[in-house]
Amino acid sequence: MKIDWNKKYTTIAVYVFIVVAACILFALALFYFPAISSAFSWLMGIISPLVYGLAIAYFVHPLVRFFERTVFARLHRKRPAPRVDRVIGIFLSFLLVLSVIIVFGAIIFPQLFETVSTLVSQLPGWYATAVGAVEALLVEYEIPLNLFDMLDTYLTSIINSVDDVILQIINTTVHVGTLIRDWFFGAIFAIYLLWGKEKLLAQSHKFLAAFFRPQRVDRFLAVARSANSVFSRFISGKLLESVVVGLICYIGMTILRLDYALLISVFCGAMNFIPLVGPFIGAVPSTLILLMKDPGQALVFVIFIVILQQVDGNIIGPRILGDSTGLTGFWVMLSILVGGGLFGFAGMFFGVPLFAVIYSLIVGFVDRRLIEKGLTTETSAYASPDNPLFPTIKKRERKCIFRRKEKK
Repeated sequence: MKIDWNKKYTTIAVYVFIVVAACILFALALFYFPAISSAFSWLMGIISPLVYGLAIAYFVHPLVRFFERTVFARLHRKRPAPRVDRVIGIFLSFLLVLSVIIVFGAIIFPQLFETVSTLVSQLPGWYATAVGAVEALLVEYEIPLNLFDMLDTYLTSIINSVDDVILQIINTTVHVGTLIRDWFFGAIFAIYLLWGKEKLLAQSHKFLAAFFRPQRVDRFLAVARSANSVFSRFISGKLLESVVVGLICYIGMTILRLDYALLISVFCGAMNFIPLVGPFIGAVPSTLILLMKDPGQALVFVIFIVILQQVDGNIIGPRILGDSTGLTGFWVMLSILVGGGLFGFAGMFFGVPLFAVIYSLIVGFVDRRLIEKGLTTETSAYASPDNPLFPTIKKRERKCIFRRKEKK
């Protein structure tokens, strides 16, 4: 018996099946979310060296390209040696990055150790002062002292829990050792990726061409180039902005004679890499450290950091970054919250450029659909004429917005 397949209803049936299957998979993912999260963590633990290798190769690649195309290309124009240039370029790039890390660590870690030691040595004095202040308040307001005794016992038990502290130190040491091992193998992966990047890209293009139509392959490559452009502009711009903010913070704190200038400046500069909320993340712990040292210095630092962040948000950031992501404050905050909730600090760092890529893809898809329908792609054309906060077009021009364009 021959079945007469109706193309229209077959297409509808396929779409219905896909939608139902997607809903079932989504429901199962919500129901088994803890197991899926655990499996994902296990998988990330296995492939983390490869992920680190991709990250290292992505960050080091501009240096390798600079050495190949700028330095070595001028040294031997008549007899190019691409293989030798690649080897020397990779070696010099890794040497430069490693030198920066070593110098940075040699400057930061001694002061960090000194700061932590000073804070730990002053903890008993702060504790005694706090206990005296609480006791005086309890006596002044005639609060029963048994509450104070309970609080004192609880705080003393926390301070005396040496075993838990030692166990935490051991776990942290093991974690740091695992992290160093993964980054070491990641560096090896990065070297192989940088050495054979052209062949890997050609193999990827070949794989796509084997399974997809040329138009889809070209569109995918265009999306990849756009994503790479957004990521590279955002990361390089934020890195330069963070360095500038850290330097200004160090110079300002040195002029104001504030303690822990280098440590706080590095921390604030690093946290400034996180858009929108990074300055607050960097300022709050720094203020607490200075508050324990000297409340006057903490007040001066708060005033200084507020002025610095205003300068950064209105002058430094726009000059360096411009509109590199094309996202408004709402979408930036949403990408930070979602990225931070899913992947921690790494998600907060890279959530914004990743969301910017997704946002640009959606905007491009919507614009193509509007153009196919003969409608304008200007967002202001779809705003209410009664909205005073959104730039709208004139009423005379607005009448022609939804008029379809004549097809040639």
